[in-house]
Amino acid sequence: MGTGRQAANSIRKQILSSFLIMSLLFLVAGFLFLSAATKFKDQLSAATPIQEQLLRAQSIIWLDEVLTHSIKSYLYSKDEAWKNRYEEYGAKLDGIITEAQQNADNDKIKVLFEEQKGINDQLIKMETQAFDLMKENHGDQALTLIEGKEYTEWKKKYTKTINEFLRESETGEHAFRKIINDNLKKVVNISQYTFGATILIGIGIIIFGYVLSKWIAEAIKKAITITGCTAQGDLKSNNASSSLSEIKELFQAIQLMKTRLTEIVVKVQATVKTVSAATAEIARGSSDLSQRTEEQASALEETASSMEELTGTVKQ
Repeated sequence: MGTGRQAANSIRKQILSSFLIMSLLFLVAGFLFLSAATKFKDQLSAATPIQEQLLRAQSIIWLDEVLTHSIKSYLYSKDEAWKNRYEEYGAKLDGIITEAQQNADNDKIKVLFEEQKGINDQLIKMETQAFDLMKENHGDQALTLIEGKEYTEWKKKYTKTINEFLRESETGEHAFRKIINDNLKKVVNISQYTFGATILIGIGIIIFGYVLSKWIAEAIKKAITITGCTAQGDLKSNNASSSLSEIKELFQAIQLMKTRLTEIVVKVQATVKTVSAATAEIARGSSDLSQRTEEQASALEETASSMEELTGTVKQ
């Protein structure tokens, strides 16, 4: 009983160990995917400063156009709303340029934004002169200054500096797009590998379960066949075996049972033969005794008859 319980526990442990290994494989696959996702998140975080610089550059371009449009509209219309708009967005532009300069991640970009700051200061200086001329009622001179060659050249330099930053391959728009695309490719590849590994692990579990169930089913079927033959009195059925050590022990126990039963049957048969021989001998002895008894009775009858004849003769 103890050996059977140990064998059952051993089979249970093997099955649990196999499923534990499969679960660990799934955990490893999940951990790898999580690590890749975390790495992708970190790389995106690293790309965030680049994106912020790009947004600053776009804001600089937009605010510069707003300021140019505001001062020209003021010079033509003399509407103070345009001047107020210029002053509002002028402060924002100056702050964004300062932020871009402070957050530059290499010397080249820092120099570009320093140059951008100097150009912006020069444009503000010329635009301030135009406002002063308007105050002195010299609107024509103010328009000539804003629409003149010098102002236009400074504007071209202003735009050129921003475009140089945007064209930078290391920290510009191309670098940012490259980081995003590379990380997306990594995530796609890792997802494909994880999906493939999951499929392979699932197929492995199915195959393992099928083979294990087949082994156990065949072993149980053989055991049932052997015990059924034994129950019907056939003690000479073929022996069975299995590659599973625990099932093999079960078959060995069944074979040992058959051997012991065969020995018992042989002993009983021998005992029956001995008893049958003794019974036959007793029967023969009883038959001889009965025959002798009959012979003695017949002799006594003859003796009695002779005595009667003798008695009758004497009386005569």
